[in-house]
Amino acid sequence: MLQRAQFFDNGETVLDVGCGPGYLAEYLTVQKDCTVVGVEQDPRLAETARRVCAQVHEANLETEGLRKIQGKFTAIFFGDVIEHVRNAPELLRQAAELLEVGGRVIVSTPNFVHIKNRVRVLFGTFEYRDAGLLDRTHETARCTFLPGPTRISSPINSSSQLYAVDSAWLQIQRLAGSPTPVLQ
Repeated sequence: MLQRAQFFDNGETVLDVGCGPGYLAEYLTVQKDCTVVGVEQDPRLAETARRVCAQVHEANLETEGLRKIQGKFTAIFFGDVIEHVRNAPELLRQAAELLEVGGRVIVSTPNFVHIKNRVRVLFGTFEYRDAGLLDRTHETARCTFLPGPTRISSPINSSSQLYAVDSAWLQIQRLAGSPTPVLQ
């Protein structure tokens, strides 16, 4: 979580898309004096997130998107979410409309080059599972990025995502990787 928190400045207004139980929101609220609005599909997780978020919207991103969200944000965070949805370009367009002037979208995606995945590919056992980095929702989701002037910061990236950003003429503000864990 501290890796993710580094992408936010003190006092920001943040939309956390896929906020879960609100762990990032709690850190940003307490440690960085941010105001965090969450978006979560699971009603139980949304209820838990309400203890730390200024507001939590329960929404199915594929059917409702971010259309019901009101206000403007200095940062919009998609934490391990965008790769699960079929409508990523539309969600990013909607996010761009919610940004304050000079705001940014931060997209974090899983690190596929984890040693477990490398071994699976090496031995031909690359199979989607019910949960985890290779869960079944990755089979049909395609991560594409929004064309236009919106800046997307991406804490974790792959070359195909960089190509998508480049081909969409996006302006990358900041790229940061996380070290590839050998055994985690």
